[in-house]
Amino acid sequence: MNESNSVPSQLVPYPSIIQIPIAWGDMDAFGHVNNVNFFRYFESARVNYFDEVQLLEQMKLTGIGAVVGSTDCRYFLPIKYPDSIWVGSRISKMSTTSFIMEYEIVSQTKIKTCAKGSAKMVMFDFNKNRKVSIPEKLRNAIEQIESKPSCLANR
Repeated sequence: MNESNSVPSQLVPYPSIIQIPIAWGDMDAFGHVNNVNFFRYFESARVNYFDEVQLLEQMKLTGIGAVVGSTDCRYFLPIKYPDSIWVGSRISKMSTTSFIMEYEIVSQTKIKTCAKGSAKMVMFDFNKNRKVSIPEKLRNAIEQIESKPSCLANR
C-alpha cells in the first residue's frame, strides 16, 4: 500500500488512526527519531481517540478525565526524516476504573511496524483528586468505537 491515505493491513484492528509527518527536529544525534518522540506520537493518537469518544468534552463539563498510570514502548525499526507515520490506537481492556490503550506506529515509506506501545489510563476526578469509575457514557462510546472498522484521521 503506497498511497498515503491507504491504511496498511497491520492497522486494520485499530479503530482510530492518525497520520503524522516526521519533523527534522524529531531526530537525534544518531540520525533517527529519538525515543521520547514515540511517546508524543502515542499521545497524539490518544488525544484523537479521546476526541472521537468525546472524553475531552465531557471532562470540561464534569471534571472527570483519564490520566496515564503507566506506559511502555517496544521499538522494532528506526524512523528517519523524511517520512510520515500512521499511528493506530485502540482500547483492549476495561476495568472499573481504568482501561488499556494500545498503539502501533507504521512507517509510510517502509509499510512496516516501527513500534508498539500501551498505556494504562486511570479515570480521575480532578475536582475530588481521586480515581473514579469509568462513566457509563464513556464506556458506551468506547464500546461503540471499538466495534467499528478502522478509520483514518488526517493530521
